[in-house]
Amino acid sequence: MKKKIIFLCFIILLVLGLGNAIVRNIMKRRGNEVKEEEEVVKIPVKITQVQKGDVREVVSTSGDIQPWSKVTVFSKVTGEVEKMFVDKGQYVKKGGQIAQVDYKNNALTVKQIENQLKSARINYENLKKDYERMKELFNQKVISEKKLDDARTACESAYHQVESLEAQLGLAKIKLEDTKITSPISGLVAERFIDEGEIITEASMSKSAPLVTIVEMDTVKIVVRVGEKKISKVKKGQQVEIKVDAYPEKLFMGKVYNIAPVTDTETRTTEVEISVNNPNYLLKPGMFARANIIVTSHKNVIVIPFDAIVEREGKKCVFVVEGNYVKMREITTGLQEADKIEVTSGLTENENIVIEGQNTVKDGIEVMVVE
Repeated sequence: MKKKIIFLCFIILLVLGLGNAIVRNIMKRRGNEVKEEEEVVKIPVKITQVQKGDVREVVSTSGDIQPWSKVTVFSKVTGEVEKMFVDKGQYVKKGGQIAQVDYKNNALTVKQIENQLKSARINYENLKKDYERMKELFNQKVISEKKLDDARTACESAYHQVESLEAQLGLAKIKLEDTKITSPISGLVAERFIDEGEIITEASMSKSAPLVTIVEMDTVKIVVRVGEKKISKVKKGQQVEIKVDAYPEKLFMGKVYNIAPVTDTETRTTEVEISVNNPNYLLKPGMFARANIIVTSHKNVIVIPFDAIVEREGKKCVFVVEGNYVKMREITTGLQEADKIEVTSGLTENENIVIEGQNTVKDGIEVMVVE
């Protein structure tokens, strides 16, 4: 009986030992599975530190560069082009002489009329004296009234001759001045259409044959069109950033100086003119320009990449990294410029947010930060 009891106890101990081993083995396996599961849910993410910066609202548009002003110069007189004082590409000041057309003939005409006028004035003075003597003789009843009338008529005719020649001389001097063709603006000669020795006729003038075209380029203008949804934001005097393909690394600054009073009914756009200083003539008429009209700007504010934002139940959120875990946080936003956006509440400077992997993580999970 005693042997049976001892054997039974041995069997029980053996069963218990095997059970504990099995349990330990199961627990170990489960621990490994949990560990493996934990390693699987660690989602790799990239992060960035929240910083302060500047952000602006801009209206982006484009257009062609045009000269500030453009003048095509014609001759007011006919005749030979005696001299051309400018050539294509040359700078000319306002009032500077461009050409001289038939100056010699017109100068001789002025001289001739001046001589005729001088003689006419002498003749008038003599006839005037004769008339005064005739009046005295008539009062003394030495001459008849007819002789007095004849002297008065001759004096008046001489006076009118003087007046006529003075008028002719004035016109001749104006025509002589017109032979010296000057520039109405300061600028560059864009085109020259005529050479010395050519003859300008009434027929060629009637065909609007010009001498030169001059463009003012110290300042240029860019004509752009803005849609009706954004035109209300554009105001005169706003700063504008200008980029052209010819100088991809250079940024030009201009300002809005004119906004058309009407909107095009076909395109629903409004014409806006931008002025840009151009002292070195880098910007040339005909170039294509891209313009960012700076509507407003906020400085030293919280700015994050726009792609960091995710939408959850209609709310804008970001994932903030705290230790090895992410916390979803609702934010409110302000101005957006290109790929960055202002955050007005919900984030503070120097916090870390997820910028890659934000669409695969969930609130509270552990993540693995990668470079």
